[in-house]
Amino acid sequence: MRAELEGTGLCEVHVETIEESTSFRSGPALWEWIVWSNPIVESILGELQLRDGERARIEQAISELVHERADGGEVAVLRNPVNIGVGTVAERPAA
Repeated sequence: MRAELEGTGLCEVHVETIEESTSFRSGPALWEWIVWSNPIVESILGELQLRDGERARIEQAISELVHERADGGEVAVLRNPVNIGVGTVAERPAA
């Protein structure tokens, strides 16, 4: 990310990685969050032209993964690294 930002001409680039955590009690809760948090999801699902039952199979697989991640507990915690890059624009010499 640093190289990309510097490639655009930014100076004094600083990149920090933080971890975002989200918790879900069930697969359906995660599925709702996925589908309703970003309109692109429904667009992609529509383009896939899923057959009858395929969408339900995706939801079932998510439920199984959430249950597995909860590891016997009530909540599955999903962690995601987020990179944040900041830089400054180099001053241009006066003409």
